Amino acid sequence: MRPTLRPVMRRIRRLKWLGFFGFLGVSIVLLAAAFAPINFPNWSATVSPAATTTSCSSTFSNPVISSTSTGGVAQFGCGPNPAFTVLGAGSDTATFTLPTLLTGTGSVDSLGYGPTCSSQTLLVSGGTVALVPGNYFLCVSFTITSGTASFTGGSFSWSS
Repeated sequence: MRPTLRPVMRRIRRLKWLGFFGFLGVSIVLLAAAFAPINFPNWSATVSPAATTTSCSSTFSNPVISSTSTGGVAQFGCGPNPAFTVLGAGSDTATFTLPTLLTGTGSVDSLGYGPTCSSQTLLVSGGTVALVPGNYFLCVSFTITSGTASFTGGSFSWSS
């Protein structure tokens, strides 16, 4: 007897559908895996302290003041030199008290640091700061509500 092609064609059709549904099933599983969240493992890192130096003894020099009609910024350094120099990158903690109003009407708003006070980064006392090598001034932002105001006190230090 001669075999007919019909049973062979039926098998091919069945295999074609099985292949299609198998491919579809694998695709759905892979797609679901692609959208599953990927978790971070537990990990730790260590930062090294920055190597900071200063040429100031106990008091910063008189500030260079940039002011507007309502306040401004006082840039502090050590004479003509910056307030501090960072020799090696790392993290340090800034600890400071802001100057207070001595006479007049006004307030001290914030303390920052930067290569100039026009490009300063604000500091938070007790906050850790990532420092990169460079020369930096301390910048005290202030507000004056009328006339002239005088400020007194305040201190600043780095700790590793």
